Amino acid sequence: MKKRLLFFVCFLAMIQTKAQTPPLVPYPSMGLVQGERYYGGMYDPNYYNTSFKYVKDTVISSNIYSYFTAGYAGQWDSYYTRYYNGKIYYAGRNLDGSASAEVLKYDFTLSVGNAINLQFMGNLSVDSTASITLLNGQVRKYLRLRNSSFQKIEWIDGIGDIHNGFLYKYGAEGEHSEFICAHDNSGMLYKSSSALDCDSLTASVVGIKENSTELGLSFSPNPTHNLINVDFQNGITSDITIQVMDIFGQSVYSNKLGSGIFKTTIDLTPYSNGVYFIRVSDNKMELIKKVIKL
Repeated sequence: MKKRLLFFVCFLAMIQTKAQTPPLVPYPSMGLVQGERYYGGMYDPNYYNTSFKYVKDTVISSNIYSYFTAGYAGQWDSYYTRYYNGKIYYAGRNLDGSASAEVLKYDFTLSVGNAINLQFMGNLSVDSTASITLLNGQVRKYLRLRNSSFQKIEWIDGIGDIHNGFLYKYGAEGEHSEFICAHDNSGMLYKSSSALDCDSLTASVVGIKENSTELGLSFSPNPTHNLINVDFQNGITSDITIQVMDIFGQSVYSNKLGSGIFKTTIDLTPYSNGVYFIRVSDNKMELIKKVIKL
C-alpha cells in the first residue's frame, strides 16, 4: 500500500499543468525500448513478457517506417510505426517483410474536448492535457482520454499508452497488454509501478530467478552449431513445454516433456544461423534463455 501511494505521489509530482504545452517529439527516439507484459485471458491464463526494441528505419511503398522487433514475444509479431505531424501510425509486419495496412494509433495534436475514433479503442474524448517531466528530465505532452469502456486512458507523447502498452491489445476473453516501461539512449523515460524492468522482462517473472543455474537448469553448448543439450539437474516434477522462438517471436520448435525427465536435446540443424530464445514453462513458471546458432 505504501509503495503504491509513493508511486502515485511521484507521478503527480511529474505532471505540471502549463499554459503552453511542450513541442511534440518525433517517434520513436533513438534506442527506444518499450517494455510490456501480455496476459493471455480465459483460454490461455499465462502471461508473456517482452521488450520491443526500435531497430532501424526502412522505406516501404514510399513511406518511411520505424521497425520494432521483440527480444521475446509469446503473442506478438514485430511491427512498423510511422510518425507524421504528431500522429503515430501502426502497421503489422507480413511474413515477407512488407507492412500491412496501417492504422492510426495515437494523435498527440489533440486538445481538451477533441474526439477521436481509434481501432479497438472506439470513440475517445480528451478531458485534460498537461506537461509531464520524464525520468530523464525531458518535458513531454500528456493527455488523459476517456471512452465508454475504460474510465481513464493516459498517453505520453513519444511513449504511448502508459497503462496498456503501445499496441493496446484487448480481446473478448480477457486478453490484454500492460505497459511496464520505456527508455532510450538518453536514459529511462518512464516506469510503471511494476517490479519488472525493460531489459530483463524475460527473466523477471514472479517465482523465477534470473540465473537459470539456480533452478538446476542448464543449456549447452551455447553458442552451438546444431544441438542444444537441456539438463534438468533435479528432474522435471511436472509437465512442461519447451519452445524455441526466432527473433520475430515466431515459434520454430515446440515439445512437451513429462515429469521424471532429467535431460533432452534440441536440434537446431534445420534453422538458419542467428539468435533464438528457448522458453521453458508450465502453468506456474516461465524461463527464457537466449541461445546463438553459429
